[in-house]
Amino acid sequence: MMSVYLLASAAVLASAEPKPAQPSPAAVAGVFACRAISSAEARLRCYDAAAAALNDAVAKGNVVAMDRQAVTRTRRELFGFSVPRIPLFGTGNEPEQKELNATISRVVPTGFQKWIFTLDTGAKWQTTEALARQNDPKPGQKVEIKRSLMGGYFLSVNGNPPARALRLQ
Repeated sequence: MMSVYLLASAAVLASAEPKPAQPSPAAVAGVFACRAISSAEARLRCYDAAAAALNDAVAKGNVVAMDRQAVTRTRRELFGFSVPRIPLFGTGNEPEQKELNATISRVVPTGFQKWIFTLDTGAKWQTTEALARQNDPKPGQKVEIKRSLMGGYFLSVNGNPPARALRLQ
């Protein structure tokens, strides 16, 4: 019995170890490698060649660069979808987005107090259960969508009680 606990503990500890950094694309690694050259003239030649290779890779679409704002915006736009944890969407160390605040740009009733919402972000959400009795939602109203503990989502219009929802597109 003791060995089962030890194996379980080892598995938990192994999963808690930090993951090694993703290797940089060759074009980016080439720029970084130039730093190790001590001769100023040779280092400059290296940087010139590496910068040209990086520029070519970006122009061909083989390397894509995103700043932190673009990553944050992309993660916000993809809120509600299952997105793989790949470096394109950040380093993996960013806090997971747990809610989205947006404005309704279009709303379509589907019957039984259920609705399809198009948000100002372009996302489409559908309630999967009836909204609490309230005035019908309208464009321009605020929507708050929160991730639930079990992986689903709750959508609330203008601070009213939330209903379960799912992302359509």
